[in-house]
Parts: sequence; C-alpha cells; structure tokens
Amino acid sequence: MLDANALQANQSLKDAHFSAANWPKSEWWQSFDDAQLNQLIYEAMASSPDLPVVNTLADKANAQVIAADAERYPDVDLNAGITRSRVAKVDDPLLEGKSYSTLRTASVGLSYTFDLWGGKKDAAEAALGQARASELDRQASQLTLAANVTRAWNNLNPAWNNAELAQQNLERAAGIANIQQQHVSAGLTSGLNRSILRWC
Repeated sequence: MLDANALQANQSLKDAHFSAANWPKSEWWQSFDDAQLNQLIYEAMASSPDLPVVNTLADKANAQVIAADAERYPDVDLNAGITRSRVAKVDDPLLEGKSYSTLRTASVGLSYTFDLWGGKKDAAEAALGQARASELDRQASQLTLAANVTRAWNNLNPAWNNAELAQQNLERAAGIANIQQQHVSAGLTSGLNRSILRWC
C-alpha cells in the first residue's frame, strides 16, 4: 500500500480547476442541435407537476435568508401623519363653528438587539445553507427531467429505425410471397414448396 502523501496529488492536479459546485450548463441539451428535443424539454418543464413545488420551496428558502439576515441589523421606524378637524359650533367660543385645527405628527424610532451569543448569525447562516440546498434541489430536478426526456428521445430514434426496417422486411416478404404465388399460378412450382418457404 502506498502512503497517500506519497502520491503527490498536488502535482498531478495542479492544472485542474475545480469548483465547489461544478454544475452542468442550464441548457446543456442544446449542444445536440436538435430543435425537436429542445421543444420537448421546454414542454416537459412547463407541464411538470413537480417543478413548481421545487421552485416554490427554493423561493421560500431564499425569502427566509432575507428575513434571517434582516434580524441582524437595526430596525428603523418612521411614522408621519396629518389630522385636520373642524371645531363644532357648540364647542366654538364664538359659536361660529368655522374653526379648523391641523395636527401634524412625525416620529422616528430606532431599535437594535445585540447578538451577544451569535444566535442571529447562526440562524442567518443556517437559512443560507438551506437556501443553497433548495437551489441545488431545483437545479437537480430540472437536470433530471431534461436528462429523462433526452434519454427517451435517444431511445425513440432506434425504435423508429427498427420500425422502418420491420416495414421494409414486411414489404420484401410480401414481394417474395407475391412472386411465389405467381409461380404457383403459372404452374412453375407446387404449393408445397410455397408452404415450405413460408415456414423457413
């Protein structure tokens, strides 16, 4: 057994470029340059009952990241209001009831909760991890669906070829049977030979 440190993987892989999520291109099937395949995959993605569920879960996880991250920052509240009222005639010292009063209010509030034990930071990081996992689920679902449609499409092509070959064989056999029938009708061969050839 060789020691792992003696394999010098750093030298062997020094020119290789790896990423944390080396993911295929989102529309990798377009490299086949097949318009029918492209249309089939787009239709499958539009009509799949599973993709909307996965997309909703990913969107929800992304929204939770925003909410969890917002908890780490100060809250600023700004309120403003204008109230205009008319004094009733019975309350007016002049008994005219034409007096108006306007009350203008504005308030600013600032609150901040210190994250002394790192709970909010941990919650934000956990939400981010969950969002990344949900995004991977979304991408994996799309890739799986596209791969299944592509696999079915590739399997369909040989089936069409086999069906075409079977049709050609059927036409050839019908031609041979027609020639044999002509020979029997002309008395050039007996019906027995025709039956033997049919079973061969």
